[in-house]
Amino acid sequence: MRIEFEEALHAPVHRYNDDSDDDSDDPVYVPDDIETEQEARQWRQVQALSQQSLHKETERRRHGGAGPSKAGGSGSSQNPLPFRRSHSTRAAPTPPSPPVVPPRVNPVLQQDPHAYRKKGSKQLKIKEMWEDMKAYVGEAVSKWMLFHSIPTNATTGPYHQPMLDAMAEAGPGIKGPTTYEVMNVYLPKEKADLKAYIDELKVTWKSYRVTIMCDGWTGPTRKSIINFMVYCDGRTIFLTSSDASKERNDVKYIYKLLKDVVEEVGIQNVVQIVTDNGSNYKKARIKMMNNPRFQLFWNPCAAHCIDLMLKDMGKLKIVHTVVERARQVSTFVYDHEFSLNLLREKCRGDLVRPGLTRFATNYIALQSFESKKVCLRSMFASKEWFGWREAGSAGGREAQATISSKEFWRQLGKVVKILTPIVGVLKLGDSAFKPTLPSLWAAITMMKENVYATNPCGSRKFVEIIEDRWERQLSHPLHKAGKQS
Repeated sequence: MRIEFEEALHAPVHRYNDDSDDDSDDPVYVPDDIETEQEARQWRQVQALSQQSLHKETERRRHGGAGPSKAGGSGSSQNPLPFRRSHSTRAAPTPPSPPVVPPRVNPVLQQDPHAYRKKGSKQLKIKEMWEDMKAYVGEAVSKWMLFHSIPTNATTGPYHQPMLDAMAEAGPGIKGPTTYEVMNVYLPKEKADLKAYIDELKVTWKSYRVTIMCDGWTGPTRKSIINFMVYCDGRTIFLTSSDASKERNDVKYIYKLLKDVVEEVGIQNVVQIVTDNGSNYKKARIKMMNNPRFQLFWNPCAAHCIDLMLKDMGKLKIVHTVVERARQVSTFVYDHEFSLNLLREKCRGDLVRPGLTRFATNYIALQSFESKKVCLRSMFASKEWFGWREAGSAGGREAQATISSKEFWRQLGKVVKILTPIVGVLKLGDSAFKPTLPSLWAAITMMKENVYATNPCGSRKFVEIIEDRWERQLSHPLHKAGKQS
């Protein structure tokens, strides 16, 4: 029972009495295997002597005394009683050592080095984390678009991002629709959805009323198409179209088309009709306004009226001269491969060539000439130009004389400065983002003031053309109502 013996050695001893027979208050532990009283008394005596010896040794060391004497040596000695069981003596406790003060260390250096940003490091942003994945998707989509010759501006459409989101949600391995599914499954479904959307808009026609817009055009194959659209509450929808290639676009035919469309939309729902300024449309308008069934307004297209203003201004001598000289230069340059390559090298781009139909194109062409004035003069004064054999031809000499003429550039700058306010109103009237009826009156007034301010003496004829077209065609009581509102 060595473990129990060692535990008994550590038991506290309050007093020592050899002759005491009363052990009822003795705190020394007595093992259970000691049966007789004599053995128990001997056990207590041994434990008491052991504790007393340990206490004396501790006191001696505390006061710096010598160690216990050996045989024949000086010093006190004691003959302990013989032990009945194994004898063990507790080692003296070592004196406490002086406290060791640890060196002072910066607590920041004791932290995890990976928990703090290192010098020169940069935390990744979410955009950088997805950059590789975005490049992967962009490469796949671009390859598909380029292989099938899909216009790149299709990525700006409203259904481009929803398509990518649907594919990402479906996960990898999803199969796309086949040609049969696109034409026979999803196309009818899209048509049904569009019809449901139009039916929802038709419900609002009674509350907000509508404007019917008529737009006729002729394609490259000389096929004449007349489109009818309905505008209501800031939204425009296509209603129907008519192929007028086999019909005479006279008053009778135009009147029949307009009457059918108004009856389809609802006579009580139509507020006004907007058409161009052709003579057949004007006569159809008079016939419809004289019919008591139709209580509505008729308005000419503002963009078409302003384009006619530009047409009338193009007949003025200063504008006609500048446009014709610019057209001669662009025609000569684009008719020869060498001069075209030289133009693209010097000007880093192409010129906008004056057109023959849309009169606003002439202004855009003159503006293009003015923006490339320096590079054009550098081109026609370069060694490459004079080393070219066609530079000495009649067309080459005329083009060089035009570009070198100070009078040409002075007149061109004057025309561009006068036409800039007019083209600005044209863009406003041709805008598809907001209705221009409330602001058209103020825009025309401001346009006349800006044109007159550019050159009070030389712009008088331009202002007269604006006032003539405005009073004869474009001015309408609805514009005044929009101004007051």
